[in-house]
Amino acid sequence: MNKLLTGVLYLLSSLNIDAFGPDADEFSVNDFDDIDDYQNYSKGISLPHVEDYNVSSTVEYVTASDPDMTSSSQTYFKRISVRVTSPYISHPVRLAFVFTLHSK
Repeated sequence: MNKLLTGVLYLLSSLNIDAFGPDADEFSVNDFDDIDDYQNYSKGISLPHVEDYNVSSTVEYVTASDPDMTSSSQTYFKRISVRVTSPYISHPVRLAFVFTLHSK
């Protein structure tokens, strides 16, 4: 194995990327610096003409071959699912996007 690949694997193994959610020094959404900080994020929205909406999200590892399939082990693919609910809409709005280690 070449030295660059060995170094990358060492770096990845030293990261605690299984721990989804905000880091200890991230106290608000303004501090979030990567997609998995949004694990179990939830926010109620109530503005004039936009009352009683709730936005929530989850982050999961997914497989490379099927981004709809969650993975119980770490992969290079993370899917964020965002759900919007309100008493004013009959069905929740659901959005999902897959991020990779190389997403920009």
